[in-house]
Amino acid sequence: MKTIRLGIIGTGARLYSLLRDAILSCEAVEVNALCDISEKNLRAAAALVEERTGKCPALYKKAEDLIADCTVETVLIGTDWLTHVEYSIMAMRAGKTVGCEVGGGTTVEDSWRLVRAYEETGTPVMFLENCCFGREELAALYQSLLRRKKYHRLADGRYLELEGSGYEKLAEMSHMLQLSPKELQKGK
Repeated sequence: MKTIRLGIIGTGARLYSLLRDAILSCEAVEVNALCDISEKNLRAAAALVEERTGKCPALYKKAEDLIADCTVETVLIGTDWLTHVEYSIMAMRAGKTVGCEVGGGTTVEDSWRLVRAYEETGTPVMFLENCCFGREELAALYQSLLRRKKYHRLADGRYLELEGSGYEKLAEMSHMLQLSPKELQKGK
């Protein structure tokens, strides 16, 4: 198995936990470099890498320096949103595979810049979504849909999509959910 030579830009809470809970558990990953503007975050991440691997990664204050490091072939970016596009494009142009925390760009033009950089370089780039469908996110979504009358909540907590649904569609959905007429009547 090929070893992934990794550099991490931004060692705050999100990427520190990813480093601790996932990255350092992978035998195929070698953490060669870390970068952060916070000395405290940088030192904590470096200590964790050294404790787990016995090796101290190169430490940088500037993303440009980590990206220029020849021992790094893949870059994870977990900085503030305003620097994601800049660092991703810089790494792609240097031929380094990119994993970038969301959001990628803060404007439509930023998003197009990322697309153009990929088209120019062919260097892989991936967004790292860390919270797709947590309980709080789903609850907020359902409440929003309920307010807009797009779903109907049943007494047991299940939801039925209402928008554009005729009687046949509702009957099909209630059958799929194995709902009795009594359950349907108890829905909120």
